Amino acid sequence: GMFQLRTPALLIRCPEMVKQILVKDFNHFMDRGFHADEEREPITAHLVNLQGEKWRMLRQKISPVFTSGKLKAMFPLLETCSSQLSNYIESALGERDSSLLEMRDVMARFTTDVIGSVAFGLHFNSFIEKESDLQLMGRRVLDSSQTSVITKAIRVFFPQLFHLLRLRTFPEEIATFFQTVIHDTIENREKNGVQRNDFIQLLMQLRKKSPDYEGTEANDLEITESVIAAQAFVFFMAGYETSSTTLSFCLYELAKNLDVQEKACNEIKK
Repeated sequence: GMFQLRTPALLIRCPEMVKQILVKDFNHFMDRGFHADEEREPITAHLVNLQGEKWRMLRQKISPVFTSGKLKAMFPLLETCSSQLSNYIESALGERDSSLLEMRDVMARFTTDVIGSVAFGLHFNSFIEKESDLQLMGRRVLDSSQTSVITKAIRVFFPQLFHLLRLRTFPEEIATFFQTVIHDTIENREKNGVQRNDFIQLLMQLRKKSPDYEGTEANDLEITESVIAAQAFVFFMAGYETSSTTLSFCLYELAKNLDVQEKACNEIKK
C-alpha cells in the first residue's frame, strides 16, 4: 500500500496480477486517476485520460487497430524511415573527422519521422530540417519548467482545483497544431481518395462505422476528428521521448559491447 498525497493507493507488484488487471479484467479497471476536459482541451480526451463508459467503448474500438496484421502492414513506412536514418548516419560521419555522433538527437529525429509517418501520415523530413515542426512540438509537450510541473501536479492530485482555476494541461498552440494536422490530413485523403497503411487511415475507417456517421447507431461513441486527433496525440506522446531515449541507450550499449553487437548483426542477417 501507499499514499498519493492523501489518497490511499495499492501498488501491484505481481506480474500475473498486473496482466490480469490490464488484459483479462480491463473492463473492471477503467480509470487511471487522470481527467480529460473534453470541452476546453479535446486533445486530452484520449485512452489514458478518459474514464468509465467512454473509455470502455473507445478501447473496444481502438484495440482492433493494433492487431499484428495491421501493424505488419505499416512495416514499409518504418523501412523508409530506417533507410533515411542509415543515409543520414553515413553522411554525418563522412563529413567529420571524428567517428563520434550524438545519438540522442539522431534517435529523436528518427522517432519523429516514424511517428509522423505512422501516426499522422506525413513526412516531416527531420534529417533534412534543422528542427521539424513535430520535433519542436515534442520538446514543448515534454516541457519540464517549474510552471508546467506544478500545473500537471495540480491536475493529477487536485483535479477539482485544476478545473476551478481553468488551467490547461498543454499550451493552446500545441492542441491547435495537432488538431490542424489531423484535420488537413483527413480532408486531403477524403477529397483526393488517398489511402495509406497508417494509424490515421485505420481511425478514419473506424469513423465511418461510428454513430452519427451516415445514420449508424446513436447510442455508441462517435469517432470525430477531435477523437482521432486526441488518439494520435497520445500515440505521439507515448512514443516520442521514450523510444528515442531507449534506442539511444541500446546503441550506446551495443557500441561498448562488440560481442553483443556482432551477435545482434548475425541475428538480423538470419
